[in-house]
Amino acid sequence: MYLYFPIHYQWKSSEEAGPDGNANSELTEKVDIYALGNLLFRFATGKTPWREMADNSHDAKLTQEQKAHIAQLKMKGKTPKVPDETLRKDPYINLLLKAMDMCYRFNPKERPTAREVLEFLKVGKKAVDDHVEFGRKVNVKL
Repeated sequence: MYLYFPIHYQWKSSEEAGPDGNANSELTEKVDIYALGNLLFRFATGKTPWREMADNSHDAKLTQEQKAHIAQLKMKGKTPKVPDETLRKDPYINLLLKAMDMCYRFNPKERPTAREVLEFLKVGKKAVDDHVEFGRKVNVKL
C-alpha cells in the first residue's frame, strides 16, 4: 500500500515533499535545478518524465498509485528512464541528457547551479560543433 502524495508530486524533487506530502527539509534554489532536469528530459526525448509508468497510451493519465510509486522511487534517488531510442542517436541530445543527469542528482548540494549548467552546455555544444566526426558542424552562435 502506498501513502498518499499530492497530485503533482511526480514533478517535484525528493526534498520538496516527504512521505507525508510536506517538505522534509529547507528548500533552496536546487529544487529549480531538479525541475530543469525535467525540462531537459522533455527536450531530449519529446516525452514527459515518468510517462512509462502509465499505460502505453500517450494520453493515459497517471493513477494515484502510479504517482505514489514514482514518489517512492524518487525518495530512493531514482530518475525517469530515458527511452532506448533516444540514446546514442545525436551528440546534441546526448549533451542534453548529460546536463539532465547533473540536474537530477539526489542530493541537492551536489546539483549544479544554473550558471554551471549553462557553462556545461556552452562548452559541450562547442565541443560537439567542432567534432568533425559527427558531420554536423555549424557556425551559428547562440
